[in-house]
Amino acid sequence: MAMHDLAGIDVSFLVRESRREAIAHDPSYCRIADELNALGRFGQKTKRGAYIYEGRERKEDFEVISLAERIAGELDIARRPITTQEIHDRCLFMLINEGIQLLDEGIAERAGDIDLVWINGYGFPAWLGGPLHYAEQIGLNTVLAGITHYRQALGEYGEMWFHPAPLLERLVAAGKTRIERI
Repeated sequence: MAMHDLAGIDVSFLVRESRREAIAHDPSYCRIADELNALGRFGQKTKRGAYIYEGRERKEDFEVISLAERIAGELDIARRPITTQEIHDRCLFMLINEGIQLLDEGIAERAGDIDLVWINGYGFPAWLGGPLHYAEQIGLNTVLAGITHYRQALGEYGEMWFHPAPLLERLVAAGKTRIERI
């Protein structure tokens, strides 16, 4: 949410608007961001977004928490505790999955090329070697098992968003531990 505030909630709104037909299948997709945009809460530049800003310091905003609770109720989304591990896995496994898909489609030549982009372009922690290197360290089977778990555990949402890349499935089935085209 802090990154969204930095980039500009209004900017991402315009991007979503240009693709609204492609994402219209999910009524919950970015509802909070859309409502923040409608309220003129564009992020750091307006000193209000998901957080309240005093200079660069961000503070919790209980209006946004209430907004999230209201939207969750309207969408019949049960509130539940989410562990740090689940946040890690849901974000990172799908990032890894997308990188593997780029490799499989020939958009990138090598896994290391994808890692360089994530480290140098997006600030992925260099000490982890990039998302695909990290995947090799924790095990491709762990990544696939995680994606499969969340696909099943998250119901309709999981079915919609958690699709393992075919290359990931092939690598695990072949017992491979390194990410490469096969």
